[in-house]
Amino acid sequence: MVAELSTIAEPNVFFCDDESMCDVHRMDELADAIREAGIRKKYFLYARADTVVRHPELFAKWRDIGLAQVFVGMETFSDARLKSMNKEMTVAQQRQAARILERLNVLLYANFMVDPDYTKADFRELKRHVRALGLRYAAFSVLTPLPGSELYERKKQELLSRDPEMVDMLHAITPTALPLKEFYRRFYNLYASALPARVTLTEGLRRFGVLGMVEQFALLGRFRKLLSEAHRHYS
Repeated sequence: MVAELSTIAEPNVFFCDDESMCDVHRMDELADAIREAGIRKKYFLYARADTVVRHPELFAKWRDIGLAQVFVGMETFSDARLKSMNKEMTVAQQRQAARILERLNVLLYANFMVDPDYTKADFRELKRHVRALGLRYAAFSVLTPLPGSELYERKKQELLSRDPEMVDMLHAITPTALPLKEFYRRFYNLYASALPARVTLTEGLRRFGVLGMVEQFALLGRFRKLLSEAHRHYS
């Protein structure tokens, strides 16, 4: 891996393992090898919240060699829902992981799964939870039964669509508790307002600059249009 990294001209490297840090000993050795080789890049990888909590020293070591961003599937806002998703972690660990990465100045890319069975209260609770975690970045996906998964076996008789293009983590392909149009409106509003405006603007300006923020707002407008029409995408 070090030999391969030394051939890469790009300054940013993304490790696409489902959980890059699960083999702690291996990643500890790899960090040493990268440092000894004098390779300087910025790294982005996936990790579980409980891994961050159990091994903060490993993330500090990687921070020192260039770890800039960590994608963590936070998924949801309560221990009961986490248990139902077999996540084997807790809300308390989510909070700890957020604090650890903030202390290390490593950007936490937090992703949450919006269950089609969400009520208005659930959408409000998720927004409250995102703000309580003090995040600088949050993304949202629709909980989707993927073929081959346990969830798919449980839900396959309920599918609203079998069109592969609907399996994009943005469309609900199982029945929603709210009317579809309202579900998508509330889903979009998570992107638009789950983070405080000052955080969105400050982080956006830091990452993209003024012109980049104009582009980001244009993208958000197109995203809003897509979701405002999503309820019509069902055959």
